[in-house]
Amino acid sequence: MLAGAGLGTASSLTNVFGSPYGPHTRVPGEGVAWLQILSTWLGSMWAWALFPFVVGWIVRRPLRAVLGGTAGLLVAVVAYYVCDASLGMTSGIEVNAMATWAGPAAVGAPIMALVGSYSRGTGLEHLLAALVAPALMVYVVRRRGGGSGPTQPWSNWAVLLIAGVLTAVFCVRFVSQWRARLGNGVKSEPEATDSA
Repeated sequence: MLAGAGLGTASSLTNVFGSPYGPHTRVPGEGVAWLQILSTWLGSMWAWALFPFVVGWIVRRPLRAVLGGTAGLLVAVVAYYVCDASLGMTSGIEVNAMATWAGPAAVGAPIMALVGSYSRGTGLEHLLAALVAPALMVYVVRRRGGGSGPTQPWSNWAVLLIAGVLTAVFCVRFVSQWRARLGNGVKSEPEATDSA
């Protein structure tokens, strides 16, 4: 839940302080590029969907993964709107907007948490589950398109690179575990003794 609060708060802060407009802008009319990139990432669907996936990966146990991932993501939604309100970006806490985003979070978080938990296994089906995370990153970036502004196309390219690295890590992990299983399953022949 603390991590969820951190996600929501960081998403709000990078958006508010990185923006070229608004009362808290650091560089009026231009904004802060690195904060805008972080804001693009932290505010994206893939980042919020990967949150419960990571919780599931870390926690492992399906029920705890679902509870932790869902609670954490709901806390992230609340933290985002509370932070926006406390910085004066809204006239108050936007309860309707919060409820709008809490619905998809409550539905999607348990699924992604289960996928994350399941992907810790060693079989091919577990690898395929793990690859959901980078595939989602690629899908969201491709769907969003090239975009415009100072963060593009670098922001999208970086996400695609990270998705590629994650894919490689998951594949290397699978192959190393597969080889270890093969090594454990092969019994060595007893050494021949010299009878002389």
